[in-house]
Amino acid sequence: GALIYMIRRPKMTEQDKQMIEEAEARQKRMAGYSAAEEIAKAQQLKDSGAISDEEFQELKRKAMV
Repeated sequence: GALIYMIRRPKMTEQDKQMIEEAEARQKRMAGYSAAEEIAKAQQLKDSGAISDEEFQELKRKAMV
């Protein structure tokens, strides 16, 4: 039974991914992380042409989590 469960279970669900992102966000805040600084860095990358607008929006979303 356990072997069948290990084979058939989903590898990583969306809920698992969300929980991991939230845990990482909590750790960053505890370590002095600043979302504003991360967004400013991403904006500089976008302005320099290093990343696209879509990539900027994704980085911004992750910083706000």
